[in-house]
Amino acid sequence: MPTAWRRLLTTLGFSSRAGEPPLLEAEELARWYEGLGLKERLAVSRNLVKQVRAPRALRDTSTLPARARGRLVFEQDGPQGPIPLHHIKVELWDRDLGTPDDFLGETFTGPDGAFEIRYDPADAGEGDLPDLELRFFEPQHTFRQDGRVVETWKRIGSERGPDDHGGREYDFGTLRLPYWEYDPATPLARLLVVEEGTPPTAYAPGRALAMLKAVAPIELVKRQHQLRIRMGQAPTLAQI
Repeated sequence: MPTAWRRLLTTLGFSSRAGEPPLLEAEELARWYEGLGLKERLAVSRNLVKQVRAPRALRDTSTLPARARGRLVFEQDGPQGPIPLHHIKVELWDRDLGTPDDFLGETFTGPDGAFEIRYDPADAGEGDLPDLELRFFEPQHTFRQDGRVVETWKRIGSERGPDDHGGREYDFGTLRLPYWEYDPATPLARLLVVEEGTPPTAYAPGRALAMLKAVAPIELVKRQHQLRIRMGQAPTLAQI
């Protein structure tokens, strides 16, 4: 079975052989599609039409009539107060019940964690006022065997706003997001997860592999020291 066909079946929800990457190569799929007959093309189009979202039109956001703003910070404060969460992707959506949500706009948080998204309330649909919701994303990088790096966006949080918002402005205020927080009381970077807090998100696969390679030798040394301690031969500070 051609690779493009297996990947297309995977996208449509059918099972494929284990180990096959669930990614559609555009050039490969185009060549395969060109070789189909008219009836086969129509059949494929009917299966795909519900899964394809129309491309978002490029427009000058400064002319849009409404705006939503706010500030994103870490869940835990630092010694000087709230710590801004910068360069996080923020999307604004209109929540809908029973139908796909409507995308309204996007931006990235600034150095101080602040963001502002201009949008058109008409994008919520005819006769519908937007039910605002913010969604936060971080990039994920997957390293392929052929050397390519595939970037995707992982949702790391959200914040619901008002329903049927008819105003031209809305301020979400300061939003606290559980993220990669570090203990300010230690000289070395140490992840901080308080008992009443929320554990952080998972590392991207590429970053996790790099960390494992870096930490594995240190972990072996630590276990050797623990074993010596149990045997009553604790290492000296100089040996450590």
